[in-house]
Amino acid sequence: MRAALGALEEAGEVALRGRVHRYRLSPGELHPEDIGFDRAVRKAIASRQYAPGTALPVGLLSRRHGVPPLRIARACRRLIADRLVTRRTGHAGPGYYVTDSLSIAAQAAATRKEEGKNRV
Repeated sequence: MRAALGALEEAGEVALRGRVHRYRLSPGELHPEDIGFDRAVRKAIASRQYAPGTALPVGLLSRRHGVPPLRIARACRRLIADRLVTRRTGHAGPGYYVTDSLSIAAQAAATRKEEGKNRV
């Protein structure tokens, strides 16, 4: 049971609430451990700190935001869904790269924000 719950948490399907209780995350909801990572990457992309086509420094971001290296894929899921980041092999090797289509990403983020308003 512990192994199964651990695998679900690793995949971003459940999160720990308190010390014992886990709860199911809704589709598109970030794991609580990944929120700081996601916000920092979005802010850096918006300010052009990470230019289109450049590799994300996931090791540095992992340490800075407390996301274990094995959970970077989980932390990048929404960034990939919003087309801000893509996973590919590029000039710096395999990793996560800022996409060239920031206008598409901005549209996706605006759509996600609008969908969030409609849920309430």
